[in-house]
Amino acid sequence: MSVAIAVFVKTPDISPIKTRLAKGIGKANALEFYHRSIKAVQETLIEFKSLLHKDGIECSLYWCLAKKGGEEYWDNFELIYQPEGGLGDRLGQIYSQLKPLHEQVYFLGSDAPQLSVKQLRSTHNALINSKDFVFGPASDGGFYLFGGKKALEPSLWQGVSYSESTTLDELETKLKTVGKVGLLDETLTDVDHVEDLNPLLSYLSNMKTHGSQMNLMEWIKNQNL
Repeated sequence: MSVAIAVFVKTPDISPIKTRLAKGIGKANALEFYHRSIKAVQETLIEFKSLLHKDGIECSLYWCLAKKGGEEYWDNFELIYQPEGGLGDRLGQIYSQLKPLHEQVYFLGSDAPQLSVKQLRSTHNALINSKDFVFGPASDGGFYLFGGKKALEPSLWQGVSYSESTTLDELETKLKTVGKVGLLDETLTDVDHVEDLNPLLSYLSNMKTHGSQMNLMEWIKNQNL
């Protein structure tokens, strides 16, 4: 068994970072949030990889960069690059690139630092036991996590209204034509706007956190929002 987890990210000074959040807390603070969020996701994934390793399962972790350049910003994970095109094109091509190498492929973003090992484990178990695809639903109608074990034509990712309230419903409907789709129980809030920070703080305060998540909590508290 082999699992691949690709985190879709942008490199500071190469691509615009958290522009909508920056309108509420300033560019420097938005960049600081981004850095801390990445560290939180990274720590969670390293812990999950360790747990899989104990079960004899290989796990490859990837930073999936929007553009080449600034590679020194990224550490610990392998680097792959997003192709040109819209989000559907990029998701489809990256999935087709990784799926022949791994039984399971997961996609994550960098803006849900409250992601937990529990949610990753639930995704893994669902794919092993009954599902071909699994989504972690986001409160804005998108998804914070995708996991798949079945090969897909890249075209299935296209024709979806991404970054809209219907994104998950549209993609789920398309994937149901080729396999069994499951949803995780927990809906998370992606941090796109300043209004998303307090719900994130509340969620983190009620879960078992690791060091990077605790550091992020303290940082949000110090913003006095």
